Amino acid sequence: MLMNETQNQYKRARIITIIAPALVTILLLMLSVNFIILPELRTLLIEKKEETVHYQVDTIYSLLHEYHLRAQNGELSLKEAQKRAINRISKLRYGKENRDYFWINDLHPIMIMHPYRQDLDGNDLSDFTDLKGDKIFVKMVNLVKKSDEGFLEYYWQFQDQGADIKKKVSYVKLFEPWGWIIGTGMYFDDIEKDISQTARKFIYYGMFLLAIIFSITAYLIWKSIKNEIERERIEHKLKNNEKRMRTILENANEIIYTGDHEKKILLVSSAWKRILGHEPRHIIGKPIIEFINPEDRDSFVTFLNQVRIAGGVNVQNVQHRFIGRDGVWKWMSTTVGTAINEKNSFMYFVCISQDISDSVRNRQELDKALEHAEHASRAKSEFLARMSHEIRTPMNVISGMSDLLRDTDLNDEQQGFISAIKDSTDHLLSLVNDILDYSRIEAGKITMNDSLFSIRDLCKSVHSTYSIQAERKGLSLTVSVDDEVPDYFISDPMKIRQIMVIHIDNAIKYTDTGTITVRILKLNSTELEEGKTFKLCIEIHDTGIGIPEDKLPVIFDRFEQVDMSFKRKTGGTGLGLAISKEITRLMGGTVTVASRLDSGSEFSIIIPVKYPDKESKVTTYRPKDEDIFSNDIAPLKILLAEDNLVNALMLEKILIKNNHSVMIARNGQEALDLFMENDFDLIIMDVEMPVLDGIETTELIRKGEAGAEKKDIPIIALTAHVLSDVYTKCMRAGMNAYITKPINIRELKGILKNVYLGKI
Repeated sequence: MLMNETQNQYKRARIITIIAPALVTILLLMLSVNFIILPELRTLLIEKKEETVHYQVDTIYSLLHEYHLRAQNGELSLKEAQKRAINRISKLRYGKENRDYFWINDLHPIMIMHPYRQDLDGNDLSDFTDLKGDKIFVKMVNLVKKSDEGFLEYYWQFQDQGADIKKKVSYVKLFEPWGWIIGTGMYFDDIEKDISQTARKFIYYGMFLLAIIFSITAYLIWKSIKNEIERERIEHKLKNNEKRMRTILENANEIIYTGDHEKKILLVSSAWKRILGHEPRHIIGKPIIEFINPEDRDSFVTFLNQVRIAGGVNVQNVQHRFIGRDGVWKWMSTTVGTAINEKNSFMYFVCISQDISDSVRNRQELDKALEHAEHASRAKSEFLARMSHEIRTPMNVISGMSDLLRDTDLNDEQQGFISAIKDSTDHLLSLVNDILDYSRIEAGKITMNDSLFSIRDLCKSVHSTYSIQAERKGLSLTVSVDDEVPDYFISDPMKIRQIMVIHIDNAIKYTDTGTITVRILKLNSTELEEGKTFKLCIEIHDTGIGIPEDKLPVIFDRFEQVDMSFKRKTGGTGLGLAISKEITRLMGGTVTVASRLDSGSEFSIIIPVKYPDKESKVTTYRPKDEDIFSNDIAPLKILLAEDNLVNALMLEKILIKNNHSVMIARNGQEALDLFMENDFDLIIMDVEMPVLDGIETTELIRKGEAGAEKKDIPIIALTAHVLSDVYTKCMRAGMNAYITKPINIRELKGILKNVYLGKI
């Protein structure tokens, strides 16, 4: 009897736990509608109405402006333009019943036009008041004199019903050329009607929602009672088996436990306490997953379900983490079986778990170390490959167009411009190579190529390269060398140029107004001695945005930028200052910075250089002038597959100047189609293209997709990638040669000559 009463109390408690949340949900819904949704709706409707009258007035304003222009152009007299405008506006209506209107008065104020109060037309309204005694037209004049336009509340007759006075909010705007005030408005009654209609809809929908909630609640109550009855039946059967299991559980060395169909623990072995520290009596009846790491719960439950479906046949051991009483997670390998009754129906799970924490920990540490190493290597390779490709692609255009220009009739000044472009391109290529070899810098494998050179010539070259870029931003760039600095000394000119370029480029990037000053000076106060070193200082000062004090310690770290947010104004890899610092360090120098936010920055690079002795000679490399388009082979018919239009046109011009004919395809599929329809002597195939890339297209050609007789055509890979794996992929796909951007004309001519001679 006592047991039945306990069960009934339990059932009542379950029902209450289901009904209570439903009632609370209904109450919260009603409160939110009354105190949150309806007030917010009222605000939104008022804003919508205000936007409507604002838009209507702007429309009338545009209409007046149109007539004003016609009067100015002499098409109409001013009087006729105003008359036509008044006549047209007086007939305009809008709104739900198409009875809302516009009126016009001037700044005196005199009513010019009112469609429903024609008795006011031409009258002075200075003393006209509404129900509250407000001189509403005077207020309108004061409002537009102050801010040209705005909203005004007052009382006015409802449309053409003169006896029906209602509260109204109007929007008025001054048409300054004629001194007219145009206006229209809305009545608060309209807003309240809209709110009432919407509130009724909310009530209807709310009643419907309440019906759904009550239906779900009734279903949950019925389902809960049914589940409880089923649970009691199963528990009664399980009790018969508990006694037989206890002896096994008490003497087992592994953690052994059983779980019902709801995955709740029925029986446990004493090993729970020995291995995990839990008292067995305290965990009986609790869900198994309560002791399993949240990350392992889904896989563990899935494994149990698989075992149950398989009828007790073990799929495999499952590994997961159990939590000890001390809060420490321990790895377990658990084998699961099932107990069935005489009708082959499931009764409970039987689980045996062994502690494998030590072996898992060792394996995880090894896997983590390997993963970190692989991730770092992969990230570095992907970054360097992408940087190479994105920079070399535009460099290809610059280099190729420079070569094309150099072959035209240019004066000395223009030749100087082309030389500056070529110098900049060569330097940019050097910079890209340094970025690609950053790992060599970190490993200390970068080499210094010291030579005797003129620092003043180098500075002139740098200034020539970047002065135009600075002028485009309205900046003044000055590069000067102190008189104490010798004209010639021994160091690596390309590295010094690279350091200067990095800092000048940053200065231009982060300076919007002002100046950028580069000064080269000698730090040592002693006389110069042949064969001895002295300290060369390069100072770069800008009037830019400056650097926050908390960022100064990290700006020389690789991939670090002052502003790492998505809102930053300038881009970049964050490698420039890191490269500058590492190159300076390898040259035996130092880099320091002084900066304040919004006060500019000053970088000081100090590098030891060697003063030359009498035996040192200045060596300057000057490329031989040669006709890069000399026609020393017969013309070839070439298919050029290149998705970048500028690159394609540039390369086309180079090939055409060499008397070759060129047909351009913008992607791999287009190249394949053109190749099937035409005969070519060779294909120059860009590696990265949309639809089909160069690798895929080459593989299809080699398989005979364009025709078996054409599958052996020479294919030259064209790419901005320089890593060895890209070269390997090209060769495996069946390409015959490989040329990188920016294109070396001599190398390209050599490849074309080999094709002509049948060597490719």
